[in-house]
Amino acid sequence: MLPLQRQQRTLSVKEKKLNDRIAKLARDAQRADGTSISDTDVSQWIAPPISWSYQNMIVIAVKRFKDFIKLVGPDDSRVRIKDPEMYFCSGAQHISLELVRLFLLYLARTSSGKLDERITSKTARGYISHTLCAAYRFSGKKQLTAEEMSQAYVYINRLERDGELSNKTRVKPVATKNDLDVLIAMVFSDAFALKLSGVRLILNLALYMNLYVDSCGRSSDLAWGGPAVVEQANHCLCWDHCDFYVVRFDDGDCVIAANINFKYQKGQTTSDEQKTITLRLLPTAMATQDSLRLLVTLGLVDGVFGPGMTWADLIAVEPSKHILCGHKSTPPILTKDPIVGAYSRKIRQSEAFVGVPVFRSALGQPLRSAKLGENITGLGRLAGFEHPATPYSLRRGYANVLYANVSTEDRRFLMGHKTNSDIYSHYYSAISVVSVQEVFRGIRAGNAAEMHGLSLNRTQQLPQTISEEGWLRVQQDPEIVKAGLEFSQVKSELCELYGSISAAVRACDPLIESLVAATARLKNRRRALMGAIYREEYRMAFTGQHPL
Repeated sequence: MLPLQRQQRTLSVKEKKLNDRIAKLARDAQRADGTSISDTDVSQWIAPPISWSYQNMIVIAVKRFKDFIKLVGPDDSRVRIKDPEMYFCSGAQHISLELVRLFLLYLARTSSGKLDERITSKTARGYISHTLCAAYRFSGKKQLTAEEMSQAYVYINRLERDGELSNKTRVKPVATKNDLDVLIAMVFSDAFALKLSGVRLILNLALYMNLYVDSCGRSSDLAWGGPAVVEQANHCLCWDHCDFYVVRFDDGDCVIAANINFKYQKGQTTSDEQKTITLRLLPTAMATQDSLRLLVTLGLVDGVFGPGMTWADLIAVEPSKHILCGHKSTPPILTKDPIVGAYSRKIRQSEAFVGVPVFRSALGQPLRSAKLGENITGLGRLAGFEHPATPYSLRRGYANVLYANVSTEDRRFLMGHKTNSDIYSHYYSAISVVSVQEVFRGIRAGNAAEMHGLSLNRTQQLPQTISEEGWLRVQQDPEIVKAGLEFSQVKSELCELYGSISAAVRACDPLIESLVAATARLKNRRRALMGAIYREEYRMAFTGQHPL
């Protein structure tokens, strides 16, 4: 009898994975471009990522520190390194506690704040922390120890006690439901509409404010933040992020509902972190406050659901079928897409609107969140609010409502905060929304939210432009007079040579660049001074000191 041949043992899964890794390492070692594992330098310092808003504050702090080195360094022996760039290079560790104290004193003596002639101690702390953060990001080395940082903060407190720094706190206005109602009413008022060249901005602003609250989001979640935030203009809420449905009730009535998917939240790194909210129609009496009604209206205006579609066309098809966008005069084209439910269907959108932002101008350009915020502030001035109405005042308002009515996890999810984040403390108002006087005595559980809303000290007799006295101050400003003389001189020289500015432009005269620069300086200075005077007179109107 022949002996049985020994069969070769098959490799286990673990051995197969090991052999596969060995083969991949062998292929990696054959790379000739210097990117193999053995050739890669892993000791190189890589700065941790930060948000764009925080990066902007760091840039401002670094600029102030470099100005400090340039102005104080040459005459002060305590500044050992005279080159400002040397403090922010690889491996540098030149910022000492003595230099930080000197920088703080420089800030206190040369800076002025918005709340006072001096900057606040909180602002000084921000300058120090941001400067040290920038030095760490560039050099990879921490400049001060924890004990030295404590000493720096003690010195800030000392400057505050000595009167070098201000201790005033900035009021963080909170917008309540009544404040939002007033802002929405201002959007549709004649006083605001007469300032516009079209009505599209009215619909955009009303939808933006309502959806801002209903989604518990941020400005850049809805509208484009601009190239300083992200280069892609569609890095915001787009039409393909909105899913519209027709839902039929048991009694046969059909209504429209929607799921809004926010794919570009602040700090979002993966698509799994996106937030989805549901919108339903409010009563018709609240049409101007209904985000879904305004959103569908804007979609119908833009032709998102097809050319010529109306509200009646959207709910005309039975919920057991789907509709593909087509002209209302032609029969709807049914599709074989799976239906959402027995009593609902999804409204199809035109493929031409994939990646198209919801908030756009009449020319189709995406609206920036900063521009929408400026319009909201203008609405607040038109309404007569003492404190500025901003998108973040709305955010603080719904943050307090969420805190009082939903769980902590729901509040964090809706506001886009991390699970273990305590950032809500920055939104919570410093003024109590609970009337302890009434609660303690058992009178009634009153809500004092309206006592710190924007409408608390509202007046309708407010200036919309600067006064004649303010305009006289603008005309007599030394910088404006100087820029005006420079502009007039260059313009007269060009007119003498060519007869007109247009002829000088066609001749490509080198003085055209000087004329453009002088014009820009004149306009910028005039715009900045007029804004400062208007804000000053606006505040004076609440104290009865406004010039008549």
